[in-house]
Amino acid sequence: MPDNRELASAILVAAVLVVALSVRAVRQEIPSLARLARPFVWLVGVYVAYCALLLWGASTAGIWSAALWWPTLLVVVGLGGALIVKAIQARSSLRVWRSALAATTGAAVFFALYANLVSLPLLWELVLQAIAALVAIVAVGAAHQGNASLGRICEAAIVVIGVTLTIWTTFSLVRGMPRDEWLALLQETALSFWFPFALLPFLYLVTYYSGVETATANVRAQDPRAYRKWPLIARLLAAFRLRTDWAAHFDWAWGRRYGRASDRKTRNQVLANYRRTRSPKFGDRRLALWRRSTERAPWDGRRMPRSERHAEQMVAIRPPGWEYMLFGAVLWIGIAEREAQYIKHGRGPGARGGPTQPSRATDSIARLGKRLDGAAALAVSLPEILSFESQERAFGAPGEPGDPDAIRILAARLLGVYADLLDWAASVRESGSSTLERRTFDAAARMVDGPLHQIRQFVAEYATQVDQIPAHAADPERETIDVSLTLDIAVADSDLERLQRRLGRLRRTLVA
Repeated sequence: MPDNRELASAILVAAVLVVALSVRAVRQEIPSLARLARPFVWLVGVYVAYCALLLWGASTAGIWSAALWWPTLLVVVGLGGALIVKAIQARSSLRVWRSALAATTGAAVFFALYANLVSLPLLWELVLQAIAALVAIVAVGAAHQGNASLGRICEAAIVVIGVTLTIWTTFSLVRGMPRDEWLALLQETALSFWFPFALLPFLYLVTYYSGVETATANVRAQDPRAYRKWPLIARLLAAFRLRTDWAAHFDWAWGRRYGRASDRKTRNQVLANYRRTRSPKFGDRRLALWRRSTERAPWDGRRMPRSERHAEQMVAIRPPGWEYMLFGAVLWIGIAEREAQYIKHGRGPGARGGPTQPSRATDSIARLGKRLDGAAALAVSLPEILSFESQERAFGAPGEPGDPDAIRILAARLLGVYADLLDWAASVRESGSSTLERRTFDAAARMVDGPLHQIRQFVAEYATQVDQIPAHAADPERETIDVSLTLDIAVADSDLERLQRRLGRLRRTLVA
């Protein structure tokens, strides 16, 4: 049965609903709200069925019983609903995992669970919850208005409420509780821990489907009448192969390519090209034999060259668009030559060459700061490398042929940044003497994961675009191809957070 705290929450929510429904303007919005909620009815149905299956399994395992129906309802609706909203907004499985982890771990979670073990008398619960709701509303308003002093007052009021609940809980537990109540309390607390993690498979599928729906909207934006929603969703669900990152990054540009495809074969080719750009295989050993056999034959002119020999043959022939294909070929070959180094970087730190001299934490932090400045300088040089003047000097002004030597130099400068980032990460990992320092320097080396991946994505997607040049040149009636890409270099938030955590631990050794 619900305790006084839950009864007070239900009374306050019911009172708010009654007051809201008494306003005519609110009642008039009910039909529109129902229309907005209609697309989510099926999701709620699937969620309820999944929760029923989870509870049946938990009951079989002896960690749940029907007597916990009220706290279960609160967890399923409150905690589960919040996780589903985060899953819809997430763009990767890592964010889904972190949302579940944040809901079950951390000092704030344990403090909230402890403070809610025992409830106050009903009247005090009503008063306290009403005050807490009012303080929360004022805090949100103060944050929007930038009123820092009022925000601090609200935070202090919330802390006082939390301390009051904690003191009451401690006092009640010291007085003692019957054994049956302790067992029910233990099961109720355990429910808040195992349920979010048991919900992870469902949340993953929600994130995946949310990405597919966004990709579907990007395609149908070209011509809604040409593509029916549900057949297209079914097609993309299979095409993205349960990869949340594939579904999330199928943006408007790829949707336009798919939407403008003339037939099913061309649309399948667009999806295949997209998968190759998301998981490029520059140096796949399984393709090594095939590549060696094709390199012996002359360049067939059907797509961008993938070897130096074919690139030289293309430059000698100079077909339409050869400048862009040469730039892509040099980039592709350069990335492939460094594939072993990239794979080694992805595996993390290897065995150390020998013992290192111990160093103070202050020296390690200062040394790491200088290294990070060097990596930032590498990334800053990219806009200058790909400036308009550099591209015009390489590819030529409109109507003029390009310079093959300048194209190779432009590609080599971009590849130089890629190689320097790999070398920088490898040298950073060699620093540090203690285990904590090595982990911190490894986290710093991981800061280049995002830029490295973005450069590889740029090269792979550029290759898929220029691969279409020979076919377009052979068919004058085809639509003009527009080769344009933007290389945005940014450090992933997860890598930055990891480094900040490791630096925080390293700094705490100074205090100790």
